[in-house]
Amino acid sequence: MLYRTGDAMHYQMNFRSKLEESALDALIRELQRRGPFAEVGPVRIGPSAWSIELVPRSPGVVVGYASVAEFQSRACRHVEIDNVSRVDPSLQAASSW
Repeated sequence: MLYRTGDAMHYQMNFRSKLEESALDALIRELQRRGPFAEVGPVRIGPSAWSIELVPRSPGVVVGYASVAEFQSRACRHVEIDNVSRVDPSLQAASSW
């Protein structure tokens, strides 16, 4: 499994390059439709990258992707994901995988 939620963990999807607004909108719609997420967003714009926060629908849900590459190919083919981080909202700390 790519990741498993067991508590209040959120996930953050990071992109090295900035996305066109239309590509970003399409990605958010696709994640909302196909991903097991209660919330998609907010989008954070940094000096050299963008990130999207993903909040799982419920604690304990298993997200069935074997790798970031599989997640990208199945959930958001039209953008390149740099990495995905797990974020504990109570600590605001991230660990990449």
